Amino acid sequence: MHRTALPGFADIARANATVGDRRAMNILLHMGQGKTGTTALQRALHGSAAALAAAGVLYPAMPDAAFAHHLFLTLCEDDAHIAPHVTRYHGGLDKARAAAQVRWATLQTEIAASPPETLILSSETFIFGARAEGKHRLARLLAQLSAPVTPIIYIREPVGLYLSRLQEKMRVAVTPLPPAPQMIRAAIEQTIAAFGRMPVLVAYDPATLTGGDTPRDFFARFLPGKPDPAAVPPDHENRSLSGEATLALARYRADHLAGRDWEPDRDASRFEHRLRRIDGRLPPRKARLAADIAAAILRGSSDYLWLRDACGLKFPGLDYDRIDGTPVPETLRNAPLARILHTDPATLGRLIRRVKKAPVPR
Repeated sequence: MHRTALPGFADIARANATVGDRRAMNILLHMGQGKTGTTALQRALHGSAAALAAAGVLYPAMPDAAFAHHLFLTLCEDDAHIAPHVTRYHGGLDKARAAAQVRWATLQTEIAASPPETLILSSETFIFGARAEGKHRLARLLAQLSAPVTPIIYIREPVGLYLSRLQEKMRVAVTPLPPAPQMIRAAIEQTIAAFGRMPVLVAYDPATLTGGDTPRDFFARFLPGKPDPAAVPPDHENRSLSGEATLALARYRADHLAGRDWEPDRDASRFEHRLRRIDGRLPPRKARLAADIAAAILRGSSDYLWLRDACGLKFPGLDYDRIDGTPVPETLRNAPLARILHTDPATLGRLIRRVKKAPVPR
């Protein structure tokens, strides 16, 4: 693949043309990736929807009061490949798909009646939740509205991405996410094939993002002059736990919820709430991976060489010389959580003692 210059908003606007007798409309398709501030961005867009609409930007509301557009995945992916969280609040896949069809038809009517300058859809399921054919179906679906579509993907460096995904899983599971290289090339190439253009790729790095976070960067990059998302409250619930708190939560689930991975549990949610409160009172410390785990993940993540060399996306501070495609050794892939995370035993013990003494929220 040749090196491609990544477009900004002005390039996107110039590329759009009238479709038939319809007014030209920019379609910005935010596809993720997950763990790059997607929830914060979706909350910002949802919270700013009225102000954005007045400025010609439509961020559609969804029937389940969700901030994102995960439900539309049911219109472009096969039954067996739709994650349960996409349909959970609708009573099953059939009802979820029916709700999505109704919402899509309503969206078409809204746009036909009063075409916005820009339509924004956002869901991290579009990048990994939709396979190659699913992305093609999504492209055909969006072609009913306008053309072309600009896919947008924020991408995180591999070690931080794995750590964030690990912590997310440990909120609802006992078995750790095995350390592995982080891959995205195939998903990007599928996106290019489906939409016929290079997506806008943005390095998720607070040091280089406009305003230091994804919402402000997205608004500055793609919605210049539109309402500032700064007034939208931050997503406190999405704040990461420390390594010690992550390990404490995993031990709680192992003791009380063995064999019940992914099942929601009220007592576990209460324990996590107490854990977050106590963890926030201890000296600030970010979760870290064990040094050899981090090194193995980086070494195997050869897709990041492709991102640099073929796509022009380079992460400041990432040691590319250490990436050679070597798989993570099996001994590390099967490591327990206590081996994967770098934790301080004294801090872990103090945290657990304080959580046990804390009052249980009702």
